[in-house]
Amino acid sequence: MNFILQLQYTIKRMLLDLRPLLNKLISGVIVILILGLVFQSSFSAKKLKEITVLYVNEDQGKYSQQIITGLETNENLKGIMVLKKAESIESAKSLVEEKKASGLLVFPSGFSEEYENEKNQCQISVYCRSYTGDNNNTDGKLVKSILDSYVDITNAVKISYVNNKGMQNGTSGFEQVIEQRSVVNKEKSSSMQYYAIAMVIMLILTGMIDGGNYIAEEYFGAIGDRIRVSPMKQIQQYMGKIAGVNIMVVLEALFMIGFTKVFYHVDWGNHFGWLLLIVTATALFATSLGATITIILGTDIGVEIICPTIVYASTFLSGGYIAHDFGIFKYITPNYYAKVAMNTLIYGGDMNVVYHQFKLILIVTAFVAAAGVLVAERRKV
Repeated sequence: MNFILQLQYTIKRMLLDLRPLLNKLISGVIVILILGLVFQSSFSAKKLKEITVLYVNEDQGKYSQQIITGLETNENLKGIMVLKKAESIESAKSLVEEKKASGLLVFPSGFSEEYENEKNQCQISVYCRSYTGDNNNTDGKLVKSILDSYVDITNAVKISYVNNKGMQNGTSGFEQVIEQRSVVNKEKSSSMQYYAIAMVIMLILTGMIDGGNYIAEEYFGAIGDRIRVSPMKQIQQYMGKIAGVNIMVVLEALFMIGFTKVFYHVDWGNHFGWLLLIVTATALFATSLGATITIILGTDIGVEIICPTIVYASTFLSGGYIAHDFGIFKYITPNYYAKVAMNTLIYGGDMNVVYHQFKLILIVTAFVAAAGVLVAERRKV
C-alpha cells in the first residue's frame, strides 16, 4: 500500500510542475533539429568502396561455373566487387566475421543437376555479417543486391538464394522473381534519425536527475527525519519513488518518439513492444542510479553536479553530440547499450543482440537499486 501511495504522490508532484518536463521536451526537439541540420552532410551517401566476396563451389557441373565466371567478368561489377575462391566454407566464414571479406557464396553439390531439372529450384547460399547495432552492414546489403540483380537478369525463375547465419529471413519461390533490394537502405542512418535516437536516450537518462531529486526531498531535512522513524520500509519508499519517476520518464520518451516520427519522419522500426521494453529498462536504470547516488552521498551534490555530469558526458562519449567512435570509452556509457539495442531493432538486426542488451541493463539496474535500498536501510535508525 505504501508503495502505491509513493508512486501516486510522485506522479502527481511531477504533473503539478510541468515546466521542467516541457523544458526537456522542447529542448530535445530543438537540439535534434539543429544537430540534424548542421551535420546533415556528414550522413550523406559516400562512394562505395570495392568489396571482396568469397565463393566455395561444391558443384561439379557447368552451370555453377558459368555463374562464377559471369560475376568475375561482368564489366558493371568492376570497382564494386571482387570475387575470390575460398579454401573452405569455415575458413571463408571466419574471414567474413573478421571483416576481411564482405560475403560468401556457396554453390552446393548437385547445383547444376537441379538447374537442369525444370521442376526444381536451384539455391545459392549467401553468408554475411548480420546487423548488430554497431555496424551499418552496407557491404552485406550490397552482396545480396548484386546477387539478386544478377540472378534476375540471367534466370530469376530458376535460381534463388537461401539466407544463413543471422541474415534476414526470406527465400524466393520457384514461381516468384527474387525480390530486389536497394543498396541505399534504411540501415544507412540519416542525421535526423541518428540524433533522434541519441537525444531520446539522453532524455531518458535525465531521469537520473529526477530520481535523485525526488529521493532527496524526502530523504534529507525534516521530512526525511520523520520518514526514517516511521514504520514505512525503505524499499517501499525507494521503489515507489522510482516507479513514479520511471513512468513519467517513459511517457516523455514516448512523446519524443512520436513527435520525431510524425514531424521529422524518423523510422523507429516495427518492434514497438521491444522498443518500449528497452526504453523502460533504460529509464529504470537511470532513475535508480540517480536515487542511489543521492542516498549514498547523503547530500544534494549528487543531483546538482554528479548526475548531470554523467548524463552529458555519457551522451558525448557515446557519440550523441558528434557522430564519432570514441573507442573503449563508449563502453562505459549507459547510452551505448541502449543505442545498440534500439539501432538493432530499427534496422532489423540480430534479435539476440537486443535480448542481450536488455538483460544486461536489467542486471545492472538490479544491482544499483539493491545498493540504494541497503544503504537507505542501514542509515534509517
